[in-house]
Amino acid sequence: MLHEIAATPKDSLSSFETAIPNLLRTVRVELDHLQLYKKAEWHRQQQAIASSQSKLKGWLARLLCCKGIEDIMDTANIRVHSDPSFLKMNSTPFVNGPPGKGRYIFALSEAKQSIAVTGIYMVCLNLPPHS
Repeated sequence: MLHEIAATPKDSLSSFETAIPNLLRTVRVELDHLQLYKKAEWHRQQQAIASSQSKLKGWLARLLCCKGIEDIMDTANIRVHSDPSFLKMNSTPFVNGPPGKGRYIFALSEAKQSIAVTGIYMVCLNLPPHS
């Protein structure tokens, strides 16, 4: 369609006037296709997010079922309250909750290699540093 318009002599305005409705129709059809693709991609990404959230909940539940791990992770909350890097601007703890309730802190860590692959890892900051 665009090649036909570009090949038309510049002094022939009538051919442009007849091609405009076809061009507009083609543009509308392509925009409709893009909208459908956008909607399908949105739903695909929402399903992936929901799936990964349920996987995280299952993983965390399995971790907390390990003997003694909940106590280890809860002692990290005490360290977090005393660490200045975990304080808000008004000097209150970033993680503040009722006593006896676990507050788990996660961070994203990037591992770059010399090849063209990058890994992103989620790290639980409540676990004590490995000695």
